[in-house]
Amino acid sequence: MFTHKPDYEVVLNRFEAWWHAEIVDRALFGLRLAQPPEKRQAVPVKHFAGHRERWLDTEYLVERTVAAMNNQIFLADSLPIVFPNLGPDVFAACYGCELEYGESTTWSHPILKDLSEESLAGLAFDTNSFAFRKLEEMTHALLEVGKGHFIVGYTDIRPGGDAIAAFRHPQELLLDTIDNPEGIKKLLDQVTDDFFRFYEFFHELLS
Repeated sequence: MFTHKPDYEVVLNRFEAWWHAEIVDRALFGLRLAQPPEKRQAVPVKHFAGHRERWLDTEYLVERTVAAMNNQIFLADSLPIVFPNLGPDVFAACYGCELEYGESTTWSHPILKDLSEESLAGLAFDTNSFAFRKLEEMTHALLEVGKGHFIVGYTDIRPGGDAIAAFRHPQELLLDTIDNPEGIKKLLDQVTDDFFRFYEFFHELLS
């Protein structure tokens, strides 16, 4: 089914059995190796004005991903999987948290000064936000180039307490656990509902 994993169906059966606490023929075992030097594809190099431009260049993401997949051998039960990625706070960015882009990760700026009714009323999950649409674009691009070659998975979503910590800042959230636990619970309910909207959108896209 996948050029990078010719025995995918056999491996899939092992994974399905594992989820049912069963074993087909042996325990799951994954191993990835680098291709021999003579078979490796050159990793594309591109110069950017800054980290943000590099993170958001979907074409460059696709080129790097293809090279990374081609430069590996997926042995035993390892699978050729890639994940579109804008960093750990991408879910929070869908509410308006601004992302800062570093060399190897991103982080966000808090947007809630407190957990008052007034503050929470202005917090809304936006499927038209830049982060959501960019992630959708990246996912489509990886799915297109990966057809028949590799699997595209979900991004690192991080809802729940992680999202709330991004909204407030972790140290402020710690104080909220004492000063306003009910506000946290209310916000968790909202974030959980929004998580399923996020998840179901990309589940349909990836299925």
